[in-house]
Amino acid sequence: MSRPTHRVAFAFHRGPLGRSGRCVYRRADHALVYEADAIAPNLSVPRTLTDEIDDRLSIRHAPPSFYVVADTLTLVFTGDPYTLVSFDAYTNERLWAPHDQPFAPSLNGEGDLRLVTGPDDVGHAALAVHPHYETVPDRSCVRIILSNKPAEGRYLVGRDLVIGLRDAAITEIVMLNVRFE
Repeated sequence: MSRPTHRVAFAFHRGPLGRSGRCVYRRADHALVYEADAIAPNLSVPRTLTDEIDDRLSIRHAPPSFYVVADTLTLVFTGDPYTLVSFDAYTNERLWAPHDQPFAPSLNGEGDLRLVTGPDDVGHAALAVHPHYETVPDRSCVRIILSNKPAEGRYLVGRDLVIGLRDAAITEIVMLNVRFE
């Protein structure tokens, strides 16, 4: 039985990088991950009256999360607005296609990737794509291809993380300086 697919839309939001993180491949788990750290210290988050009351009463809330799944790739969006904070993929590096040239995407900006539309109150969406993985000979970069159409723009959305977008869809994810553990 196939999973239902949902139309979701993504948008780049220009500004300082909201997250820093690292690109890692864990060989024992076949896990390719982007692990984001906390919100970058140079990014200020406006406080509301609700925040002040919650602080005084020691009330802690987990930020809402939304999961976008494409086969074994899961993108995690958290916060309001939903912003990409991490992803992981179950993939065997022996199946990655070799790419002769280093990935040197020209960037159209830096900031964060946001989920702008998705199903209400579901918490997740499935994309009808099967990611394809490519790597350069020294394996320092991995490109996850989600569309056969080229990106209209490529954006740095985290340390060593570039997202390609076209028509509000993710076309590719480029992980730079991948560490192997």
